[in-house]
Amino acid sequence: MGEIKFKFMKIACSFFLIVSLTSCFHGFMDKKNFIDKMPKIISSDSVVILNPAFTMWLYSANNDFNYPLWQNGRPDSFNKILSKTLNENKLLSTLDKGISTRCMDDKITLVGKWQPEDRYSIEKHKCLKLKKEFYNVFFNVSMGVQEAVADVSGREHSRVSCYVIIIKDSSITYYKYYDSFRTARKSHFPKSSKDRKDYPYFANDQIERVVKNITADLIKRIIPAKK
Repeated sequence: MGEIKFKFMKIACSFFLIVSLTSCFHGFMDKKNFIDKMPKIISSDSVVILNPAFTMWLYSANNDFNYPLWQNGRPDSFNKILSKTLNENKLLSTLDKGISTRCMDDKITLVGKWQPEDRYSIEKHKCLKLKKEFYNVFFNVSMGVQEAVADVSGREHSRVSCYVIIIKDSSITYYKYYDSFRTARKSHFPKSSKDRKDYPYFANDQIERVVKNITADLIKRIIPAKK
């Protein structure tokens, strides 16, 4: 187990070293492990979308300190953008705000206990209160700020990533993972934005990019139920 954890930490640190030398990266990750056992088309009346869970951390370049960013993280913004996206596609009724997913908060950290394969492990998601016989859609969101490695300019990178899994009949029938990583700049925040004071913590356009991409395939396949 210790060797596996060391390899995971090495891979994570190598990822940050590579992207620290660039300004941004956006795209689907872990494609070789994507899961899709769902029908091509399903009715929204067989789907329930759970509230997303969040992990928000600030990391130093050398990981000699890290602490939670709940004060300056933006879970409310992610939830609002997700709700807006669902509403625009007539799927807002599938979002069940009464289902708590807080048991999954703070599960994902750069050098934490989770391994990459835990994102699609049914064992790691057993605490979720699911609706039997439904397709239970769960978004797990990570928002992190990372100091640039080997950079004396003081740059910081903002990272918003999200995986989605769908659980039905006690098994994971769907899994995808999207990552957005970029150098944080004040220009990402409009001058009139009330969020400008929180620079460099997660501008709306970065959150919108993640929501749009992680939901795109599902929106095409979930058809609003006829009333």
